Amino acid sequence: MDFEISTSSAPLIGNPKTMSIPITSDENTPSSSDTNPLSKRHCPLPTTPTPSVLPVQIPIKSLNPYHSNWCIKGYVQRKTALRQFQNQYGPGKVFGFDLFDTKGGEIHITCFNNVADYFFDKIQNENVYIVYKGNVKMANKQYNHLNNDWKFC
Repeated sequence: MDFEISTSSAPLIGNPKTMSIPITSDENTPSSSDTNPLSKRHCPLPTTPTPSVLPVQIPIKSLNPYHSNWCIKGYVQRKTALRQFQNQYGPGKVFGFDLFDTKGGEIHITCFNNVADYFFDKIQNENVYIVYKGNVKMANKQYNHLNNDWKFC
């Protein structure tokens, strides 16, 4: 790829103003001294944002790991049972659900441990949800039954 600078200075449009945005620490991040058993493995419980704080909504088909501030909206068509497992990190819980949007996008969402406990009773089939602040990862096609290269954890 090649770029060429066409002009060294562009004319100002409108009346731009310089703004300073203060940076504050996130109060919802659990501390290392947190004794809540649900905070194990550094998974803070979700908070409900105000509508003005929600990120930009994108179609599920557009979702990929390179997006940083996004949300998706869709309806749940299939929800798995909450099950327990044991691995090298200790015991855990997991459940998943498939989210579909009106533009034909579909993605499988997996919830682990305290997030699974928090959402299992709240997520219901045929209801619409807005999902944000998660990890988008490459889906293993051997276990992914949906037409999407990504999964959401």
